[in-house]
Amino acid sequence: MSYTKDHLRGTMRLCTRFMLDGLDSLRRATGMDLMSSVIYLKIVDANTGLIDEVAETEGRFQAIDDMPPDELREPISVYNIAQALGLPYETTRRHVQMLIEEGLVRRVGGHGVIVHSEGLARPAMLANVVGTAAYVDDFVDTIINLRSSEDEADTAEARLVVVR
Repeated sequence: MSYTKDHLRGTMRLCTRFMLDGLDSLRRATGMDLMSSVIYLKIVDANTGLIDEVAETEGRFQAIDDMPPDELREPISVYNIAQALGLPYETTRRHVQMLIEEGLVRRVGGHGVIVHSEGLARPAMLANVVGTAAYVDDFVDTIINLRSSEDEADTAEARLVVVR
């Protein structure tokens, strides 16, 4: 497929809106600032990244009410979070401590932190998952249907704003 400048601009506007809306949605769900929310998301990713790769759990834990048990979550250290996000260690440590104090994250021995099931099952978190799934579906449909005219790109962008 060849892309016109207008198609690329429209796609980039949609992608930018998608990322910023996603971060704002996560910030509202956690009730934390943007940096803490991004760190929280990194912890979720690290904790659950290997679950689908383990043979006995493959295909499980896809439903919103079927969360992986905490013992399957892979703890991540503050150091590894800082390295992965390119943040200073002390900044990361302070934000992780705030997440712990808010009850969103739990220390696991000396091995690091996990986002525990109780934190993920909070109503705001569950609502965020449902809203995000619908938003992703609409985003994908919009990108697929995006045409090269600027008017259509603006229409597609407006549809995404309405959904969110």
